[in-house]
Amino acid sequence: MLITESLVLAVVAGALSWLIVNKLPGPLARYVIVRSPDFPLVPDWRVLAWISGLVLATGVLAGIAPATEALKVDLINSLKGFGGLLGGPAGTKRALGYLVSAQVALSMVLIVGAGLLSQAENRNLHADPGYDSRHIVVGWFWEPVPSQAVINRLLSVPGVRSVTFCQGTPLLDPDTVEISPPDRADALQPVAVFPASPQFFKTMGIPLLAGREFIPGENNAAIVSETLAGLFWRWKSPLGQQLKLPHGTTVTVVGIAKDISPLRFGGTDNPPLYRSIAATAAMSDFAIRFDPRMQQPMRPIRAAIREIEPDLPANTRLMQNWIDEVTTEIWNFVSLILLLGILATILSAAGIYGAVSFAVNQSAREFGIRAALGAQRLDIIRSIYSSGGRPVVHGLLVGLWLSVATAAALSKTLDAGALRIDSSDPLLYIAAVLLLVGAAMAATFLPAWRGANSDPIEALKYD
Repeated sequence: MLITESLVLAVVAGALSWLIVNKLPGPLARYVIVRSPDFPLVPDWRVLAWISGLVLATGVLAGIAPATEALKVDLINSLKGFGGLLGGPAGTKRALGYLVSAQVALSMVLIVGAGLLSQAENRNLHADPGYDSRHIVVGWFWEPVPSQAVINRLLSVPGVRSVTFCQGTPLLDPDTVEISPPDRADALQPVAVFPASPQFFKTMGIPLLAGREFIPGENNAAIVSETLAGLFWRWKSPLGQQLKLPHGTTVTVVGIAKDISPLRFGGTDNPPLYRSIAATAAMSDFAIRFDPRMQQPMRPIRAAIREIEPDLPANTRLMQNWIDEVTTEIWNFVSLILLLGILATILSAAGIYGAVSFAVNQSAREFGIRAALGAQRLDIIRSIYSSGGRPVVHGLLVGLWLSVATAAALSKTLDAGALRIDSSDPLLYIAAVLLLVGAAMAATFLPAWRGANSDPIEALKYD
């Protein structure tokens, strides 16, 4: 009978899972990545067959365990009203403790992971990127174009303040190289190199702290970030100094730019170096800064581009909209992990409640006898919390170790992405522990109260 019940539950759960697998991935994918995926989301029938077999096997195993314990029932004790099908054997209670510990440990890993991701996204949302991403249109042609002709035409559009061409989307996907600091040939510093043409800093809204922007026709010039200047020339001005780049190229520093933080949309945390490129070269990526008073900047900008290259399509979009879209995708992913963390906490509390409630039911006669002998309710509640709390403490210790290891792995995995994980924050681990402890205490309260109110008369009816 027990195996049959387990199989029925497994079949029902499997059917619900099959329905979820067929209906949920599409809306879930659109929620997380905004755009529709370009690959099929319907699972392969072989995967479903394998998972169905696994679910049925799990149902059989879940039914065999209580069925085996049922064969050990003490009929005399059962007829007296205590003992029960699963009462008595120490192995059963030990197994329940292991299950509770495992559930608490895994819940803590998920909660810490959700906290790390939400913390990283919160930093992204409130961080100062160091440049003005508003009132910028970024775009690219499908093929290289005569950039100077495009610049001259766009500057004639009312409201356009500056235009710059670059190699690749501005402030995204730089070349990471290792440069030796001056007078330190034995050391190497990773540097993010951004190609930039004249008017780049004005267009992107990056303030210059010293020196000047690039001028037309200037080659082998560089503008270093504030951090890089401090690393390489701590006690003197970097202006006019020379740097050797890989492949034998030497550049002269002509300016110092304020530090930026392009991490909000997948940049790098290496100090930037901006290298001059000729604006007259054939390039395809550009950025345009327009006056904030322009109501609809995209329409005249696209019209001007079509006048220059009518047969060559160009993609244009507001840079801030692009950043917001990336941020929204990241937040959708983080919110999904947060939801899983909340569900893990609820399931953990439900598991603790079930285990403690089962133990209290099996010990109802013991509690009644203790009450008849003069034990106070508070003493019984304390003993139930002490007994039920041991597997929770064990789970928290194991979960803390797993959480630290998982956080370190997650930080390394996402190191090149838009989210940077700070796995060294102790407050996050403390908050996860307190959350699970609170859930465990709340889940234990009702069974403990029921055990403290056991009827001593009923307990003394039997020999």
